[in-house]
Amino acid sequence: MNDTPYTRRFFGLILDLLIVISLFFGVILVVRAFGLYFPLVEFLDADRPTMLRVYIYFAGFYLFYELFFSALLMTTPGKILVNVEDEYYRGHTFINVVLRCLIKTITVVLGPFTIAVSLAVAVVRKSGQSIHDLAARTRVTEETRSPRLIGLFFAAAALALTIYFYYAVLKGQVFDFAKLNIPTLYG
Repeated sequence: MNDTPYTRRFFGLILDLLIVISLFFGVILVVRAFGLYFPLVEFLDADRPTMLRVYIYFAGFYLFYELFFSALLMTTPGKILVNVEDEYYRGHTFINVVLRCLIKTITVVLGPFTIAVSLAVAVVRKSGQSIHDLAARTRVTEETRSPRLIGLFFAAAALALTIYFYYAVLKGQVFDFAKLNIPTLYG
């Protein structure tokens, strides 16, 4: 199998981030459905301690997402959509999966700078391995053994969750698109 081009890996990362954010919306909906408190209003009001706490919740959820799918399928739904998969040189063991997912989560959660550093490491090295790939001795290959339907299912579920979350929670707090005055042909 050939190594995956950086653009496909990047689009897989972006799709995974969008899916994780949408699934996190679903977690917020479930928490609120059980009558538990989630500091959404404080987060939207840019309260710094609340923002940090929610960001840590999100980081934990992102780690769980990476661990779950990497352990189960050796790839994530975003990577399935762009047809790539992780290949483990030392074997698909619990330690390798946790190491890779933990370092990748730290890289992604710390933001664009650490993602750029990880990409620079991959470009400089002839193997094309980023920081988390080097630590776990993996590489990202151009083909996946998982059916594309899994990726499409999670992308569709993410879109549906995002739309539902907007109408159920954010419509009155962020922006109401119904109040947008759009000119039409019929007046």
